Amino acid sequence: MKRFVPCTIMLTTMLTGLGCSNQLHLMPTPTVIAQGAHDPFAGTPLAEQRTVTPVFVVSGREPSGREAPRRFYSNDRSSVLRVGRAELEIAPGATWSELVRTSSDRRRSGRAPIELTSYEEYGVLWSSVPPPDLGFSRDWDAPNTSREPASAFAGAIDAQLRASESDELYIFVHGFNTDYATNLGIAAEIWHYTGRRGAMLSFAWPSEHSLFKYQADKANAAYATRQFRELLRFLADETTAARIHIVAHSAGNPVVVEALRDLRLMHYGLDTVDVRAATKIGRVVLAAPDMDLLQAINASLDGFDDCAESVVMYASTRDTALSLAAMIFGDTRLGASVKRLSPDEREALREARSFEAVDVSRAQKRHSSLLGHSYYHHNPWVSSDISLYLTLGLAAHDRGLERDEATGFWVFPRGYDKAIGARAFDQMGE
Repeated sequence: MKRFVPCTIMLTTMLTGLGCSNQLHLMPTPTVIAQGAHDPFAGTPLAEQRTVTPVFVVSGREPSGREAPRRFYSNDRSSVLRVGRAELEIAPGATWSELVRTSSDRRRSGRAPIELTSYEEYGVLWSSVPPPDLGFSRDWDAPNTSREPASAFAGAIDAQLRASESDELYIFVHGFNTDYATNLGIAAEIWHYTGRRGAMLSFAWPSEHSLFKYQADKANAAYATRQFRELLRFLADETTAARIHIVAHSAGNPVVVEALRDLRLMHYGLDTVDVRAATKIGRVVLAAPDMDLLQAINASLDGFDDCAESVVMYASTRDTALSLAAMIFGDTRLGASVKRLSPDEREALREARSFEAVDVSRAQKRHSSLLGHSYYHHNPWVSSDISLYLTLGLAAHDRGLERDEATGFWVFPRGYDKAIGARAFDQMGE
């Protein structure tokens, strides 16, 4: 017990930078974009060539009673999901061409702020309402709950898909110690760097947004798993999205993994092709996953990754936050599992077809940070790799990575920043 308390304090202190700032700025330009080898904005539809960025919201938080967009929701759990649509602005006052130049500049002269300008809540998602007896009911359909908010929400997503000339939906699932507004900003910048195609959604599970409530956040994330699963079912059934891509960070990873595991077990009788058709899950990014390695292996044994077209997991030996989390839980965290796999686990990783594990340690050595945990959008090498995966669906080798046979992980080669441009250009030209 004497060691647990200091470790908890150290962990929460180290994770201060995970989105708790009141002002978010556009992340550093991904390397492949800064070099001009990949231009996501070349295909941006005319309707989306603007600084305003729409982000759809599904919240497991209770409303705060405040009207201000940043504080619309509290940090308390809700027994139902609420849906809405936010608007954010990247580089307010800039023209579209100025924003593109800023977004593509390797060395920006200034930082582009991201501001949450408005939020409209449609209401409760009826499919998330539990039966009054809180018991299992196969045919429960919340008869006393209005369908109008869900219908308006699905209709707004479909309208966004049409306007952006794409049928792909992206979901961002945040991590520990984050607030609702900052997570919207991160979702906005991720979607911005996909070229603003399709639609972006932020799943707002109820982080306590407190340095000293790490354990409470882990419990809240576990609680949110069923809600996220029901959201995925709703989106697959009620929207025109052809594929649903997911980006999860830190404590948001077990929410995603366990929800996909549940979906696979619910479709136990279907083969892989049919379960993917039923769930519409496309590409999944697991960034710095704060979850037990063996928990992840159990989910794999139950086929969580069968639901997805492919999964890329990012881990590091330089993630101090997850090292401290491992001290608290007494296990190996998935996001810090480099060099910690058994021989059988390494062999399984090498043989995996739709699951890639990427070691970002070398990228962090080149672009260091104090925390080493938010590299998915702070580190330009890592965000470059995520961009190529999300937007083009490239496999690790085609994204310029190399296999480390000793660990089973894919790694960034030395000179990645010089080589990735030509590699990406060749792949896009095929």
